[in-house]
Amino acid sequence: MIDWQEYWLNHQRSLSVTTNARPNLYTYDGLIKDIETNIGLNSNDIVLDSGCGTGELSKIIRPKVKMVYAMDYSISMVDLAEQNLGVEVPVIWSDVRQRLPFNNNKFSKTLCIAVLQYVSYDDKANMIQELMRITVPGGYVFIGDILPPENKWRDDIYSYSLGDFQSLYKQAVSIPSSYEPEQGRFHIIIKK
Repeated sequence: MIDWQEYWLNHQRSLSVTTNARPNLYTYDGLIKDIETNIGLNSNDIVLDSGCGTGELSKIIRPKVKMVYAMDYSISMVDLAEQNLGVEVPVIWSDVRQRLPFNNNKFSKTLCIAVLQYVSYDDKANMIQELMRITVPGGYVFIGDILPPENKWRDDIYSYSLGDFQSLYKQAVSIPSSYEPEQGRFHIIIKK
């Protein structure tokens, strides 16, 4: 199995603070549109960008909401996000598969974009439970850019079907991606 910390350390060398880590996969404009259309963003929201990478999504969201926290497992991505975001957005190192360093019911919107393919099947339920724990009642967990099994691009990543989520959370809703329909990716939205 791949050592993801080492992978992102090496991957970081090809990125800068203004680089979209996945430029050929999607645009942030489409992702923001999907988020705003499906769960909304408003000036009262406190948002967690879990798996923030270089912090580009956090940077775009920040003017739209009360507060954004950026979090990533990769120390090198945390360093880049800190450079990219400055002092306006707190950047935290943490592992989404473990207990997160936040109180219960802290975030009105919890985003987890392009992370799930790095989370094992065994850790998936723990990850979702942690994201739900830190989200306020009535808030949303938006797990985006999920690779279905037919679009798996590496042997050492994980892919999931909608049924995998529906078995965990009956309230999960699949929202087809409007920004990347040719890739067959999808989002899961869970209202707490």
